Amino acid sequence: MQHLLDEKWIEIDVDAIKQNLESINALVDERVRLIAVVKADAYGHGAANIARILYQNGVDFFAVTFLHEAMVLRKAGIRSSVMVFSPLIEQEQVKQAIDNHFTLTVSSLYDSQLIDEVSRHLKQAVTVHLKLDTGLGRFGLKPEELSEICQSLKENPHIYIEGIYTHMAEAASSDASFTEKQFDLFMTTVSNLEKNGYKIPVSIVPTALFS
Repeated sequence: MQHLLDEKWIEIDVDAIKQNLESINALVDERVRLIAVVKADAYGHGAANIARILYQNGVDFFAVTFLHEAMVLRKAGIRSSVMVFSPLIEQEQVKQAIDNHFTLTVSSLYDSQLIDEVSRHLKQAVTVHLKLDTGLGRFGLKPEELSEICQSLKENPHIYIEGIYTHMAEAASSDASFTEKQFDLFMTTVSNLEKNGYKIPVSIVPTALFS
């Protein structure tokens, strides 16, 4: 049995990854910034190596689920922007993230308060993205919470609200009705924030690079 396990390997077609990237770039406006999600070891492809390949082909922003995944990229020499999707729950985690210049997710009042507290203590800048719940119901800010959260974060000179995103869980479904509902809510929420004086530079619509 061990002999069989030792003989297993995965062969990655680098040209196919480059072609996937080219196909996505061809579909979006040149002003759109692509964030490559390389969570779960780039879906088994090898996060550090895939990030290097994508960086060499014009990608300068990456995203992962957990803090330890982001640290893998930093330790591999990836100096580009790296966003952590999962909320951090301990002060030491936030400190480590800020020290390594990771972009953090704010998905609750607790997240915003913790990041606010640690960044003020460290007197260090931190970039955050707001996670909006548009119907999945797993985690994320409700539309009615956003103005209060934005106001609170804006009062901290160390925090930069760079982006806002949501999770469109059924985007690949043949029935687009739920995704369209999510998209409408997302765009309406972003518009309402702008009307209230909170213009967020990056609004993210998720798309898959690996399939």
